[in-house]
Amino acid sequence: MSIEVHVRLRPHVPNGVWSSAETVLYSTHNPNTRYVYNKVHHIGTSNQSIFQGMEALVHAGFDGKNVTVMAYGQTGSGKTYSMNGCEADPGIVPRTAKLLLDLRTKFPGTQIVIYFTEIYNESVKDLLEPQRGELGLHDAPDGGVYFDKKSVPIETIDDFVRLQNLAERNRKYGVTNLNDHSSRSHIILTFEI
Repeated sequence: MSIEVHVRLRPHVPNGVWSSAETVLYSTHNPNTRYVYNKVHHIGTSNQSIFQGMEALVHAGFDGKNVTVMAYGQTGSGKTYSMNGCEADPGIVPRTAKLLLDLRTKFPGTQIVIYFTEIYNESVKDLLEPQRGELGLHDAPDGGVYFDKKSVPIETIDDFVRLQNLAERNRKYGVTNLNDHSSRSHIILTFEI
């Protein structure tokens, strides 16, 4: 198992909460506060460029390896943009879905299913069937654990976008001091091949 940590510097947004802030990086030469990263992406790095750097992970996942990509940071730091992107520069998630669907065409009979799960206030909810309420944790025959969530096969990128939009509509949102429309939860998107 290997873990890579990448840092993406967010550009300043005019009229944003941090619009008057400066990006400051300094070294304290104190070994107790030393942080090591595999890569630091400069402010102008596109989502396409970031995805190209992790494309091998998608291939590894398609080949049966377990892969996790996680975005972490405070509200307004750019997690949603990195993961979802925009129409002109799609993020990691839509690019992953597209690549998996493209790879699947080379292997007839391969099925891709997705799950959207939300963790909010220590409870887990299926974002594709939110009316089910909190999901229970179950023991798996292999000794692991699982949540009984809805799996939905995807055949096209349109299928994926439709389900992603449904999941986003079912998430918990609220206002914070840093963001007028901030998710109050953690979302887990799982691709199963």
